[in-house]
Amino acid sequence: MELKLAAPGSFRLFTEGVQALVSYERTSAADHLKAAVAFLTECVQKYPADLLPRFYLGIAQSLRGYDGLNAAAENLGYVINAGSKTLSLSARYNLAATYVEHHTDADLGRAERLLAGMLEDLDEKCDDDPLMFQAQVLLLYVQIDQHLSIPAKKGASFDNLGPRGAEFAERLVGFERKFSRSRSSKLEGANETWADYWNDRGVLHDALSRLARHDKARAQQDAQEALLAFRQALELKPNWPPVRANLAVVYSELLGDETSIARAEQILTDLALDSSEQYYANYKLGAIAERRKRWDEAIDYYRKAGWIPKAALAAARVLKIELDDPTGMSALLDNYAKAYAENAKKPEFVEAVRRLEAGH
Repeated sequence: MELKLAAPGSFRLFTEGVQALVSYERTSAADHLKAAVAFLTECVQKYPADLLPRFYLGIAQSLRGYDGLNAAAENLGYVINAGSKTLSLSARYNLAATYVEHHTDADLGRAERLLAGMLEDLDEKCDDDPLMFQAQVLLLYVQIDQHLSIPAKKGASFDNLGPRGAEFAERLVGFERKFSRSRSSKLEGANETWADYWNDRGVLHDALSRLARHDKARAQQDAQEALLAFRQALELKPNWPPVRANLAVVYSELLGDETSIARAEQILTDLALDSSEQYYANYKLGAIAERRKRWDEAIDYYRKAGWIPKAALAAARVLKIELDDPTGMSALLDNYAKAYAENAKKPEFVEAVRRLEAGH
């Protein structure tokens, strides 16, 4: 049997690892996640032919945030390439989720292709499979992010993308209707899919608020809708770090009054202590400090968010433009390239550095 564990030692380590992972997913306590990674890593090292521990190790590593994503992709890819009939679809789904966490155009494209292929395979087998709904709602997230959120953050207008937003809203309504009528919605674990759905809704309204930046009333209405959606996701999946981060961003960037910014700082400071979102939280705390013209504080936060390429670029920008320190900027970028060579070699990072050095 392809999922049979090789020895009692493998079973013991695997069981302890999965129990720790379940505890983490219930509590979001970082110590549980660290324990899960440690047990499952030991299991894979001692019993490398066992696919099940490697599959769960990939999931656990993906939950660590930026510093676990490459290892997660490697382990999940190994399971897929091993040709496991039992694990292949789930491994493809989790690999797509791992690509999503990179938040680059290339990785979002990879995730979209993986999910589309999965849904074709699932459609041939069953139209009421929990994994099918999970893949559908994740695919919706990917497409909203690619085609609405990212352009909105780059300054796109409502006139250009408003119709696309309406299309995604309609697709989310269609998903809600289909899932609520399905057998899958009655099964244990359905809250996970509903939480993903509400997160999608929040991301959509976040994007719509940004697109409507010149219509204050509409922008505020969508910001409030985003808050409601993210809170609903957290009701279903308490303490979910990515959604808590999304909530903080609505407070700091879309509402932006001092009370809201203070709420955002409280959430982000908590996430920065020890969570899968610690790098992103430090990056966003840096952005708040930069907006307040606290340059040294901003650079400190950006350095703590070093795994995120745009944090290194933000710190470099502050050094050059706000502190007039091009030498400091060059030293920071050199150190980043040595520490995170894979990030620093990406074409979008190289182009951003070139533009920064040219003064653009």
